[in-house]
Amino acid sequence: MAVHVKGNFGDLLDPRFREITAEQGKLHEDVIPVLYGMPGATQPMRDTERYSEVSGLVRAGQFTGSIDYATFFQGFDTTATYVEFAQGIQIERTLIEYDQKNIIEERPRALARSMFRRRQNDGTRFLRNAFSVDTFFHNRSEGVALCSNSHTTTTGASTAAGFDNLATGAFSTTQLSTVQIQAADFRDLQAEPIEVVLDTIIAPIDLYETVWETVS
Repeated sequence: MAVHVKGNFGDLLDPRFREITAEQGKLHEDVIPVLYGMPGATQPMRDTERYSEVSGLVRAGQFTGSIDYATFFQGFDTTATYVEFAQGIQIERTLIEYDQKNIIEERPRALARSMFRRRQNDGTRFLRNAFSVDTFFHNRSEGVALCSNSHTTTTGASTAAGFDNLATGAFSTTQLSTVQIQAADFRDLQAEPIEVVLDTIIAPIDLYETVWETVS
């Protein structure tokens, strides 16, 4: 890592400059609380955590004189791996001492902005990689992408209907309606219908006009 030395920042040492600015753009809104619930850590020093699910029951059958005992099933596991990130800067002492505008003295603030950007980028990773198997932070035992037409179950229930949450058509009013109808047929691990109401659209900026026209 290079050291920031005064020889590379001549303008900061020149008293003839009236003003020198440094990275003043406003940061984007923190999207993490928008996308996730934020439970506290159960064990702060833990490197990984696991999440699992348990199925519901199939719908009750007709009583014919004896009780049919239903079975719960354990679902798929997800292992979350906590990855540590770090960054530093090295600054020559005399660069700070002779800096005419105290720009370098304030530069450590840029570390906080850098980490903020890292967190936002990683926080949206699951959306950017929703159509592929991404195991950098989370590893799911099902082994398929978040959006997939190959979802399975641990119960042996048929996945012929209600397990496909993949749509690849271009965004449009028609495609949005198609996805809403598709979601209305989603099933749980026992292949029983579940209530799903899609109420949020997250889209890249290049689709801004199309999304705006669709929802308006």
